[in-house]
Order: sequence, then C-alpha cells, then structure tokens
Amino acid sequence: MILQSLWRERRDNPIFLWRLSSIKENVRLSCEAGLCPRLDFAVEGTLPDRNEASPILLACGDEIYFYRFARQLALTMKEHSPSTRFHLHLFEPSALCIADAQMLEARIGKQLSISYETGQRNPYGRPHTVFFAAGRFAIARYLLERNHVPVMVIDIDGRVRRDLTDAFDALKHHDVGVVWRQSQYRPWRTILACAVFLNMTEPARLFAARLAEALRLSLMKQPAYHVDQTTLHYLLHYYSFHHLKLKAANLGLTWCDHQFREGSLIWSAKGKRKADFLRFDTAEADRIVSGTSVRLGGA
Repeated sequence: MILQSLWRERRDNPIFLWRLSSIKENVRLSCEAGLCPRLDFAVEGTLPDRNEASPILLACGDEIYFYRFARQLALTMKEHSPSTRFHLHLFEPSALCIADAQMLEARIGKQLSISYETGQRNPYGRPHTVFFAAGRFAIARYLLERNHVPVMVIDIDGRVRRDLTDAFDALKHHDVGVVWRQSQYRPWRTILACAVFLNMTEPARLFAARLAEALRLSLMKQPAYHVDQTTLHYLLHYYSFHHLKLKAANLGLTWCDHQFREGSLIWSAKGKRKADFLRFDTAEADRIVSGTSVRLGGA
C-alpha cells in the first residue's frame, strides 16, 4: 500500500532520490556560480512606483486564477490594508484577461499594479502549474532589484483579513522569512511556499537571486513535480551548513492561513477549501469598489 501511494503521488511528491539530488545540485550551482544572471525576459504592463518606499505584496498566477482568486485578493487588500502596495503578475494572459486586469487596476487605484509576460520563458510550451509556482520567484527578484523595497510573495488564492503594516514592520530586522513546519522532516514538506519574505538587505537580495537561479535550472528539465518548496529547503540548508550570513524568520501561518483563523493576516485556499473562496459575495465587492465594471464571479 505504501509503494502504491508513493507511485500514485509521484507527480507532486519528489520522493525519488534522483529528483532530490537534482534540486540539491541546482541549489549548489546557484550558490557557487558567483553573480546570478539577470532576467532575460520581458515584463509588460504596470509596475510599482519606484519612488515609493513601502513594501510590496506580490502574487502571481495565470488567467484562470486571476478570475477565480486574484480579484478577491485585490479587493480585500483595498478593504483591510489600504496603505499596502499590491502587485499582481499574470502568466500568459489573453487579451480579454489583460483588459479586465486593467479595469480592475483602474478601479482599485495606485495601490494595485498589474504586469504580465508571454510564454517566452516557460519551458513546457503550455500553461503549467509547476512553472507558475516556481517562476514567480524570478518576478520577486526583479521587483526587489528594481524597487529596492521588501517583497512578500504570497499565493494568489488568498484573502487579506488584517492591516499588514505592522506585520511588515516586524520583519524589518530579518533578511528573509518562510513558513517553517517543524513537525515535518521531508525536504518537500518542511517549508510552505505560500508566503516568502525578501527584505532589501544585501543578504536577502543575494538569496533571492540564488533562489530564482536554482529554480530556473530545475525548470529547464521540465519537471512533472513542484520544485519551489524543496528548493527553499535546500537553499536554507546550504546557508546553514556553510555558515552564510542570513537572518531568517519563521512567518508561521498568519500570512497564509488555510485554517481560516480569525486573527490571521491572510486566509489562503488549500485543497478542497478552494471552493469556499469561490463563493465571493458580489455585493460585498461592490461595497469595497463602488460601481466596478469588472466581472466578479468565476471565469
């Protein structure tokens, strides 16, 4: 039964040693390669204002997730944390999706910026969740280098529940922040990639560059399994083993709470509970953004 279970979950579970060793090797290469390459793909759309010093909350996804979740995230951000900047990045959106994103951007105001990219760097040649999950960290690195402000990467299927200002301020003395699960011991389970904090410090910028490069190397092999959480695990292990300078915080689940606890900063959909997030109250959305012309139901 155990072997059957492992084989059945093989697409999302890097249990086989060659998968783990490949990710670990890519982390080593990214750390020992000196300066990591700059981004070599085009980002279109609107980007956050370079003249503002406030942190950026970043979420990335494809067109399907834009219609299902991203607009809810933007609307609840406007309601509960109006001073926090939110950047949304879309992978390979259609012309209609770009138009709807621009409409949402206009209604929310300057708090929201939306960019997008074509399939230029997608090694799969088609929409793929593994690329979306891993490719977002190149966007995080891009914003970190471009805007010189802290960036918090979260899952796109979230909903802001509290003002984030004080929570960002509490992280100002750390370089990075991740969601550690101390009860887990498997490399692909120890860290949840639903929230990753990157400060504007030099150690954080180097960490972000190495993370993006290690993920790029893994994506080149078109893996059928997710590599973002395992890469974060091995990169942090590399830093610890080699005693590299890095102040890392444990974010806990408050930035991506899939248990929907009342005191959390952000609720995050997970597994079967994603359906709960699709029951978004259109009347509530209209109250937040009066007169919006953006469709608020499912795609």
